[in-house]
Parts: sequence; C-alpha cells; structure tokens
Amino acid sequence: MDIILLNEECKKIIDYMSSVYDGFPYGACGLTSRLLAYVLQDRYNVSCLNIISALLKENPIQSHAWVWADGYIIDLTISQFNEKYKLNYPRIYISSNCSDYNKLFRYEGFNSLVNIYDGYKDEYILGYYKRYNYKFKEKQDIKVNYNGQYLGD
Repeated sequence: MDIILLNEECKKIIDYMSSVYDGFPYGACGLTSRLLAYVLQDRYNVSCLNIISALLKENPIQSHAWVWADGYIIDLTISQFNEKYKLNYPRIYISSNCSDYNKLFRYEGFNSLVNIYDGYKDEYILGYYKRYNYKFKEKQDIKVNYNGQYLGD
C-alpha cells in the first residue's frame, strides 16, 4: 500500500465520521469499516477487501470490526479500547502483524470474513459514502504492495 496516501485517506474518514457519529470512535467500528472498505474499493480499486467482525476475548458480548485488505489490518476505531483494557493503539492502525489482534479478539480467521460484495455496498453506506465523497473530492491511487508494519498517528 502507498502508506502515506492510505494514512491521509484514513485521517479524512476519521474526520468525517467524527462529524457525523456522536461519540466516535465508540461503537462506530462497523460503520467506519464499511465506509473505509467502500472508499478503498470504489475510489482506489483496492482488491481483496474484507471486513472482519470478532468478539473481545475479555468481554465476549462486545464485538469489533475492521478492514482486512491483502493481509493487512486497517482499523480506524481500535483506540476505543485503550482506556478500558489498558492498551496503547493509535487512532489509525495499519499492520500486517495479526498477533496483537489474535490475543485481543476471538474470530475464526477467514471463516468470519465478510466480502464487501456480500451486502456491504447497500443504500445505507452509499449515503455515507456520497456525503464523504462530497466533502473530499480528490482521488489518488493506493497500490497494495506494502510490506511490513506501520502505525499511523
């Protein structure tokens, strides 16, 4: 991934979601992940996008969602767990290392992946995407070929 462009797009999504979702990032992981997946697929033609939903191991009634793109976790709401679980995740988390998530969440690997085409391009998210697109009109290419780990700001 062109990590600089991806990080900039993620900042815009956080800015947008903060303006339309009360209490962001708390409870906003599903919607934010859907918007991020839609933006990456539609504006940047990033392939192999999935949204993972998992349960917290320490609190199995609490769930979380993030984007999985070509082997990379892209999570814009993980920081919501920092205070309660004494973690130190950044606002933008991009990583190819799943070990932290394997310790924190309970999921079935690829069995729990939901492809973006399986219901995530619906009218509800399309409305968010149209308003997001109106706010941030520029389009740049994001290539999926980054190796390693990056922790955004």
